[in-house]
Amino acid sequence: MTRILKNRVRLGIVPFLNVGPLVHGLTHGSLRERYDLVFGHPSDLARRLAAGEIDAAILSVTAAAGNGGSFEIVPGIAIASDGPVESVRLFHRGPLRSVRRVILDRRSLTSSILVRLLLDERLGIRPHYDAGDPDPPGIAPGEAALAIGDTGLRYRALPSLDLGEAWRDWTGLAFVYAVWTARPGALDEEDVRALHASRAEGLAAMDAIVSEATREGWPAQLVESYLTRAIRYDLDGRAVDGLIEFLERASSAGLLDAPPALPLIGGTRIRLRGRTLTR
Repeated sequence: MTRILKNRVRLGIVPFLNVGPLVHGLTHGSLRERYDLVFGHPSDLARRLAAGEIDAAILSVTAAAGNGGSFEIVPGIAIASDGPVESVRLFHRGPLRSVRRVILDRRSLTSSILVRLLLDERLGIRPHYDAGDPDPPGIAPGEAALAIGDTGLRYRALPSLDLGEAWRDWTGLAFVYAVWTARPGALDEEDVRALHASRAEGLAAMDAIVSEATREGWPAQLVESYLTRAIRYDLDGRAVDGLIEFLERASSAGLLDAPPALPLIGGTRIRLRGRTLTR
């Protein structure tokens, strides 16, 4: 049944390069007249979703796990990596173990928590953390800066730690950065199918997406490699295992108040194991 205008679903979209394949059907394809699209940065979209100003958005997994675990997640779709991610990097001047100050990208709580887990828990170093706007070329000796998304990808040639690669080396698991997140009851099964169709259209239109990015100044080979090899768009078993592991480790370290389960649209739930992790 066609929705009347006042009931049109409002979808929040982050203007990052890696989001393009997920939303191609919404912005360029068969679904572009069906939904109202709202563009914004992750923190703004998370605020608007919690306030009921939009119905769903592509949000970080920490935002999806927030609000007391009351948000619902669209099953099967994610922005994830299973190894190097290329665009989420901790840039550092000098040896990583000599870092005394880390500037965390204020736009991403998920990647900031991941940095702290990797440095504090895995490497055993305890630098001072500040939130800010990263400038990878401008960091001083003994400093490091977390940069995500297009910024992280743009400066990839500088000395850095790829967080996706570091997470898999540590845990053997994939890492989930973002998922479609909705207010309870805002999306139905028809909407879930539409979002899957949008992703399918995007993956089939990768050449067009790469061409559009090159017109914006990105090297074609970089974009093609990044979107087809580094980024994974499935919330499959390996991604779910990595998501559970991250939420549990972050909760155990006192960096996140993770809920006992994440509801999926359709009634199933991603349940945390609830085990105590040693530090």
